[in-house]
Amino acid sequence: MDKCPESNAQPETRRSRAIESIATITVFFTAGCIGAVATALQLRGSLSHVIIVFLAFFVCVMLTGVSILLYIVVLKQQRRGWLRAANITTGVLLLLALQAPSFVYGRRLLQRDIQNAKTFCEQLVPPLDRYFRESGTYPNDIAVVLPTHVTTPPVLGDHFYASHGEYFDFNFTDPGWFFSGYSFSSHDRHWEHWD
Repeated sequence: MDKCPESNAQPETRRSRAIESIATITVFFTAGCIGAVATALQLRGSLSHVIIVFLAFFVCVMLTGVSILLYIVVLKQQRRGWLRAANITTGVLLLLALQAPSFVYGRRLLQRDIQNAKTFCEQLVPPLDRYFRESGTYPNDIAVVLPTHVTTPPVLGDHFYASHGEYFDFNFTDPGWFFSGYSFSSHDRHWEHWD
């Protein structure tokens, strides 16, 4: 008679442990999705984003081994504490792994930001040329030709325009890599990527 309650309790215990595992991993997965979207929107494929994804990948490699070992221990010892540790480790692993798709999305946002910055600069060329025709020189300050209440794209920074009297340049750095950026000169009127 003593064996019946134990045999009935064992499937119930397995079910509760399975539910606990699913719940824990679901929480981490949800947090990882939210974190990935927030990271993509905030860092937008920048160099900081590259570094975070690289570190996340490095930690994931280590956590994969730890997670496998913990689940092996759980299979042999059937202890709830080990199962909880295995679930949390797997959850953290999943949370960090979701940074990879955040980087892909962030890079797309960055490319869009760069294109918007180029378009913004190109729209300033006709007013700059008009100013040159009227005064014989390009303005020292871009604010002279900027329409009122226009927000400069953040990628451009504060010093994206430079006048050299008879010609001008647009320059801005590429946030996605070391020491690179884009430049546009009124001489040749096209964009170049520089390293």
